[in-house]
Amino acid sequence: MIAISTIRALKGWPGCARAAAAKAGVMPLIRSLAVEWGPEGILCNRVAPGPIGGTEGVKRLHEETGQSTAQSIGQSIGLPAGRPGRAEDVAQAALYLC
Repeated sequence: MIAISTIRALKGWPGCARAAAAKAGVMPLIRSLAVEWGPEGILCNRVAPGPIGGTEGVKRLHEETGQSTAQSIGQSIGLPAGRPGRAEDVAQAALYLC
């Protein structure tokens, strides 16, 4: 089982209390299932990326506030690569875990 959440669930962000609560709940759920089901051979992991460019979340949280370019988003929130991730990055992480 692979769950996809967001690392932002651990930090909080304006206007997203409901999403943060839901995403934050996924993290310990998957950790608990991994411990509970692991002995049965059922592997549980999660992928928790930062902002992913071209998604509704980035559009709502960044582009609508005037941070419309990947470069400005990456610099404004201190992303290590200096840009948001790509959907392909998340897909490759999930594929690796499979």
